[in-house]
Amino acid sequence: MKQPYRWDYTIRVKTKEGTFEYEKETLDNLDLLLKQHKDYEELRATKNTLHCDKCKIQLSEVFIQRNGNRTYRLCKNCNNYYMKLTGNVKRLSRSNSKNLK
Repeated sequence: MKQPYRWDYTIRVKTKEGTFEYEKETLDNLDLLLKQHKDYEELRATKNTLHCDKCKIQLSEVFIQRNGNRTYRLCKNCNNYYMKLTGNVKRLSRSNSKNLK
């Protein structure tokens, strides 16, 4: 059974001493953060979302592809296109190596 995705949030707590920012937290940890900052003035939580590196749409399912030292987060359509192109490149390199012999 597939487990539901747990969203990460950036939680910002503003106090008289300054602003404290906690990245990649879940809302379950919110009570612990408020105990640390009892005299908070403002609390803000924003959901961290991922976007496709190619077409910039918000991702519900992430496909990770690595090319050299670069990592790409792609949507399903862009990932299928990427796989098709890498398959074509492999086929061309095989045929070129056979022709050189």
